[in-house]
Amino acid sequence: MKTDKVWFVTGASKGMGLSLVKKLIGEGYRVAATSRGSQRLIDAVGHFEGQQFLPSEFAGQLAVHVNHLNRAVKEITEKTTSMIIAERLLQEAKILLRHTEWNVSEIAYSLGFKEATDFNNFFKKMMQLTPVRFREMD
Repeated sequence: MKTDKVWFVTGASKGMGLSLVKKLIGEGYRVAATSRGSQRLIDAVGHFEGQQFLPSEFAGQLAVHVNHLNRAVKEITEKTTSMIIAERLLQEAKILLRHTEWNVSEIAYSLGFKEATDFNNFFKKMMQLTPVRFREMD
């Protein structure tokens, strides 16, 4: 499905943003992507392998201890780092389910899940319905 629309993706040099950019470009969509460093984004596109989104990874990227990150996030948001990550993954999943024709496996992989069943279980736990049922609601 090609359109004249352009996908705008922020934080596209790694993680979910990078995965989404690669998937969109691979499908022939036009993409405008931002990153703190353009060379990092250029270097990354084409070299992505699925990754886990864990608090320890984000702590490492910020050069802080994971306990420090967890305390700071909890103090400010009253949520755990894991909850923030899960909510963000869920938000991306819902966007992809509503605005693409990708199957659940493609969405699962684009979000860093190694297996579609892991994504289905995650989505069902968060939304109390499957990704397919969510998509049918629209």
